[in-house]
Amino acid sequence: MLGCKTNLTQDGRIENAKNNCEKYGYKKGSKEFTKCVESEARAIEANMNQGIRNLAIYNAYRNSYSTPSTSLIAPRSTNCTTPFWGRTANTNCY
Repeated sequence: MLGCKTNLTQDGRIENAKNNCEKYGYKKGSKEFTKCVESEARAIEANMNQGIRNLAIYNAYRNSYSTPSTSLIAPRSTNCTTPFWGRTANTNCY
């Protein structure tokens, strides 16, 4: 069974989106900046979700080839990273 919990909160994603939009040259307070933040936040969320789905697919594939003796071992907690838009979000997977 795979469970993932990201440590990047929605506020953190919005801050990352704002920082990206500032780097792109949008001026805070403008309509264009607001649209950019909304678009970036959606893209960050989608990218993180895709990374989690990819990890689940990888684990399902890996588990389908585990031997009976290794499948009896309890899953252990690991700390992995999920890449998105040139940054990483820490994700606890177990």
